[in-house]
Order: sequence, then C-alpha cells, then structure tokens
Amino acid sequence: MTVFVNNELRELKAPSTLKDMLAACQIQSVRGLAIAVNNQVIARAAWEQHVLRTNDRITLIRASKGG
Repeated sequence: MTVFVNNELRELKAPSTLKDMLAACQIQSVRGLAIAVNNQVIARAAWEQHVLRTNDRITLIRASKGG
C-alpha cells in the first residue's frame, strides 16, 4: 500500500497502523512527536489502532526548543 509521509512516497504492507509506519520509517524515539493523517491529528493512544489507507497523507511533527 502506498502512503505519503511528509510528502515522501512510502510503501507499507497492508494493513498497517501508525505504529507499523513508524517502525517501517525506523523512527524509534516518539518523544515530542505528533502525527496527523490527512490533516487530522491522531492521539498517541490511538497510534496502535489507527489503520492507514492507501494514499493517506501522514505528517510527522517533532517539537523543538526555541521560539
């Protein structure tokens, strides 16, 4: 299945959850990480259950210090 992670094309096995996508992208540290799917923020508690669909647009946002 094809999804877009920060506008980059990714191939994932179907079905895949957000947690599966993080593993496929080799993202190990989720501290300060927020995820939106199709412009809707997904709560961290739902990452294991949120099933992705073909052509979903996933945005990963990492908090940073400063202002």
